[in-house]
Amino acid sequence: TAMRVAAGAVARKILGPAITIKAGLVVMGEKEIDRARLDWDEVNNNPFFCPDAQAAEEFATYLEGIRKSGSSVGGVIEVVASGVPAGLGAPIYGKLDQDLASAMMS
Repeated sequence: TAMRVAAGAVARKILGPAITIKAGLVVMGEKEIDRARLDWDEVNNNPFFCPDAQAAEEFATYLEGIRKSGSSVGGVIEVVASGVPAGLGAPIYGKLDQDLASAMMS
């Protein structure tokens, strides 16, 4: 983890302010955010890193019910990269979305 944080800090310096990367929880089990309320500034204001404040409250209630039933639930995290120049990454084996998914899953 420490090495990833360090590498991320170096990458942020190299990429500069033109490229922004945002991520947040948009689906939890049967529950989904309302895209009309999507606000990326909201992500750091709730424990689910959800870009919809109302959905974050619904996720909390929903998850509590799931926990009480002794079950578990999956979710979807959406990642949005803006300002990325065309052609960044290799066309077949080094695609940007592939590299991001690999880093998140390892």
